[in-house]
Amino acid sequence: MKIVKCIKENYLLFAILLLGAVLRFYKLDFQSIWLDEIHTMIECNPKITYKESYDITAFREQMPHLYFLSIKLFSTIFGHTTFVVRMFSAIIGILSVFSIYLLGREIKNPKTGIIAALLLSINYFHIWYSQEARPYALFALMAILSFYRLIIFIKKNNLKTAILYGLFAALMIDTHFFGLFILVSQVAILFFFLMDLPQKARISFLKYSLFSALTIIILWLPSLKIFLTVMKIKSFWIQPPSLEVYTQLFKEFFGNSEAIMLFVFLITAFYFIKLFNQKKKPGTSVSQNQMLFSFVVLSLWISITLFIPLVRSYLDVPMIISRYFIAVLPALIMILSIGVSQIRTQLVQKAILGFLVIASLTDIIIIKDYYGKVSKTQFREITESILKRNKNKEKVVSSFGWLMSYFLNEDDTNTALLQAPSGNNITVECSLQDYINQMKNKTIPMESFWYMDGNSKPYKLESEDEAFLNENFTLDVSVEMFDVWTKHYVSKTIQSKENQGKFFEIKNFQPINVNEKGEVCMFENSTIKSPSIYLETGNYSLKINAKSLPNPPINNENAHLIIKLGDKEIGNIYLSEKENERDKFISFVNSVNQHCKITLTYDNDLTISDLDRNLIIYSIELEKK
Repeated sequence: MKIVKCIKENYLLFAILLLGAVLRFYKLDFQSIWLDEIHTMIECNPKITYKESYDITAFREQMPHLYFLSIKLFSTIFGHTTFVVRMFSAIIGILSVFSIYLLGREIKNPKTGIIAALLLSINYFHIWYSQEARPYALFALMAILSFYRLIIFIKKNNLKTAILYGLFAALMIDTHFFGLFILVSQVAILFFFLMDLPQKARISFLKYSLFSALTIIILWLPSLKIFLTVMKIKSFWIQPPSLEVYTQLFKEFFGNSEAIMLFVFLITAFYFIKLFNQKKKPGTSVSQNQMLFSFVVLSLWISITLFIPLVRSYLDVPMIISRYFIAVLPALIMILSIGVSQIRTQLVQKAILGFLVIASLTDIIIIKDYYGKVSKTQFREITESILKRNKNKEKVVSSFGWLMSYFLNEDDTNTALLQAPSGNNITVECSLQDYINQMKNKTIPMESFWYMDGNSKPYKLESEDEAFLNENFTLDVSVEMFDVWTKHYVSKTIQSKENQGKFFEIKNFQPINVNEKGEVCMFENSTIKSPSIYLETGNYSLKINAKSLPNPPINNENAHLIIKLGDKEIGNIYLSEKENERDKFISFVNSVNQHCKITLTYDNDLTISDLDRNLIIYSIELEKK
């Protein structure tokens, strides 16, 4: 009954939260995860330890760990899928809608909070990042809650309010280092209201502010190590800011919709007109005037958070990119909400809100076709296409090889993410240009491979490299999807004697057990496979140099090998225990051009007393007759 009563009393807020939930959960997994989201999926994999997640995040990200460890815990409970990880952001987005209601209610009145919740629930920018497996929705939530607790602390400073403000401020900077700029704005706000207090009240205010500071410092210590690492960065992928960088930023906040921006401008202007008419009564503090109070808080929130990164971008390292400033969006929403709440004519007020709702939903659903149009790089779809075709598990080369391992590698535990890929990995991180150069220099085999790239990286090669590929490979698959492409190059020459001598070696078979001399030993019944090779039609000879152990044979029988080409058996042999009879030859006919693997199966392991039948393979050669 209490729940029903609560819903009836707050039906507008519940309706807004429901609207926000629909907009954030609908087609949550429609878009493929993009590069940064793949980082999240790899780094937060529950199959690796928390220490490994911490180390990988510290190595690969320039962010604190709160979001990533939260995702790891969330995935451990609900499953590690893109839907689940994005669901975390969607839930956080809905909590942000409720939290901005609390902020609006505290900074002015419940009506302002309702308007703020409505505007944030339909905001395109916020919806986008509430459907993304990255920390930005959480960053916005913590910024809102930290200002909510800051305002309560300013109005009623005591130990409880001080610690609660410090807690949420710490969580904010533990989510994203741009929170430090917001923290500076909050310090400026605290200093302003400290000076606005009567002199007798300042000592108490300052004392409790120090409790807030102590809470923030203690809770931020786990992020200090990575922060010091980030401070050493002297170059970054972000481009230097243009003269219109913040103009474009504000447009992005509202979906680059001219109709919405027009009303944003008009409402903001109205807010300042009402602000300019405010008068501070003698003997009163700024906190006693809602409009002046909101101006101090919101203006410092916005201006300082924008000013410091701008200066640092020109003097040190460029750092301005719209998503980093998502924590400024709630301040702009609050200005609009207060502006709308100041409209005394209810008809006009409702008409403006109605227009903003209709315009926003029309822009999202119809104009942008947000839920139907592909807008993120289709890494998921392109890798699914490769997996369906790549039956021989040939190498997949990409400039994003480490990230593509999330989709392509058999070993999905990613336990060696800071080192070289494990034996099950088929991905190679390398540009197409560098990969071609390695083949030219004969440092890697000239074998069939896939190449994929994307994220604004088109297919582009010099004419001589294009000629090299045409001479040595056949392009048999070329697939293009949104912002991503892949090509399959089939080797024309891998079966040559020169290449077989260098690349078709027993040491390249998998999995193998190698002794100190580099010889392959098989101690029990098992199978090893060669790398994928391309064979043209014709007659071939396979030479296996191997030896059976022990000497003499057990029960007059030596080690037995079955040899297959792909799934077809092409021979079976008993190895000799004698040094001068190690070479065994198998002749076979390949009737169709194909990619395939040579498989060796040892199938008669036997142990009697202290005798154990084993075998050693010294070399293997394949030659076309």
